[in-house]
Amino acid sequence: MANLFIDFLNISITASYIIVAVILIRLIFKKIPQKYICALWGIAGLRLVLPFSFESAFSLIPSTETIAPVLGNSYGVRLNSGFNAIDIPFNNYLVENEMAATTLAITPSDKNIVFSIISFIWLAGVTAILIYGIISYFRLKKTVSTAVLFQDRVFQSENVASPFILGFIKPKIYIPFGLDECTRDYVVSHETAHIKRRDNWIKPVGFLILAVYWFNPLVWLAYILLCRDIEGACDEKVIAQMDDNERKGYANALLDCAVNRHVIAVCPLAFGEVGIKERIKGIINYKKPAFWVIIIAVIACVVAAVCFLTNPMSESSDEYDYPYRIVAEINYDDSGKKFTRVLSAKKGDKHTVIDGVVFTVSDVNLQTGEINLGFDGEKRPISAFSGKQIGLIGLNLTQPHIVKTADGAEITFSFVMTQTLEDAVSKAILDYNEDIYMEGTASFESHEILKVERDKGFVGSDDAENVTVYLIMSYGKYVDNNGVVECVGGASGPIALHFSYINGIYTLTEYWQPEDGNRYTDSIRDKFPFVVAELAIN
Repeated sequence: MANLFIDFLNISITASYIIVAVILIRLIFKKIPQKYICALWGIAGLRLVLPFSFESAFSLIPSTETIAPVLGNSYGVRLNSGFNAIDIPFNNYLVENEMAATTLAITPSDKNIVFSIISFIWLAGVTAILIYGIISYFRLKKTVSTAVLFQDRVFQSENVASPFILGFIKPKIYIPFGLDECTRDYVVSHETAHIKRRDNWIKPVGFLILAVYWFNPLVWLAYILLCRDIEGACDEKVIAQMDDNERKGYANALLDCAVNRHVIAVCPLAFGEVGIKERIKGIINYKKPAFWVIIIAVIACVVAAVCFLTNPMSESSDEYDYPYRIVAEINYDDSGKKFTRVLSAKKGDKHTVIDGVVFTVSDVNLQTGEINLGFDGEKRPISAFSGKQIGLIGLNLTQPHIVKTADGAEITFSFVMTQTLEDAVSKAILDYNEDIYMEGTASFESHEILKVERDKGFVGSDDAENVTVYLIMSYGKYVDNNGVVECVGGASGPIALHFSYINGIYTLTEYWQPEDGNRYTDSIRDKFPFVVAELAIN
């Protein structure tokens, strides 16, 4: 149950970004027709409802898993908002408190109880709001049970204070007795417009979403504003073809039927339910929106959908951290020309080694370290042993395969294991500090990477670049002293590592440490990017 609540919490946080965006659009672009604002609220609703989304380079969502459960730490969480300035100090605080909790004998079961209580409170809130909505609906239905038919789906009742719609499949319009003919016509036009716009479905769906995400104040604000924008959009639909006198009459009807409600209405769409002052002002000052305003509104909806309904591109580590590469060494005997190509080894990848020699990675077995390359086309390579064209060769980590081309070039294919960036950083820290302390000790390191910069301008290979890693590291040396493990030395703090990345291998070119003494913080600020420097110092 706790994990389910965390899932809904993350969805809620993700949707909060578009809720804030819609609120800002409402404030900035006041001339946009209300129906387009309702469409934007619909996008926010989809974000809250859909359990999945597509990735896009245009996404403005910084993170879809802001609250991340920690594996191996029952119901422990970490902040992953996408903003390092927030995440790092907050997570450091969590870690410090978890470490302090161990001294107080707070066990994982204690944390389970806390998260179980939070989940129970959330579920109880959902249940209470849904029960409130159901009771409100049936109480209202009972109130109008004595209503009499006035005309097609329009009913009059002495128990109705203001006109409203009730019902989903076959919605009915309820109006009080005693309305004059002019006011009644305006009221019926308004409520009929609601039905045509399917507002009698939209508002209850919004209420269901509110019930699930009741813990998020932005969702409450979004629901309140949605109710106002629904009424505003309906007003605009009704008055679009009216002249000034008719609009004044419509505004007077709205004022006559206004109700004073201090709580959020759950089911009905009441004619004078919300935002009377703003609606009357909008009705009196209404002007048909210009074409450019419509264009801006449509663009706003499209941009909001693309930027907020899609997830950010996941930081795929395959390009740099996929543990294997195919190395093709090409040797032209006649000219003496030699060069090497390092190619990705993921299944399905298709590569052209040299002109006419094309292969596809047809099968990869990472457990056994074996890979098959399938060659196609007329210029398939020739086996160096049989002299015949080959369509498939198998490689492993220990045995290269040699082929030839029709023009005499010799190609040696090999399947090699490469480094991940994490492995390269760990090795650099351990190797650099290894000789500082005595022999016979065990070395351990931990680190947190703050930022990685890659320079594609580095030439000399098809798979080469310069890499700079800014990080916080901790290193320790330990010794077994008669059965007792003792720390005999160590170091910690911000460092910067420079690597050359060639053919899938990281080679350390510089191990940078801040200067001692008064220049400590200044040297970090000189070396690190601005935001990363402040994180490292703090």
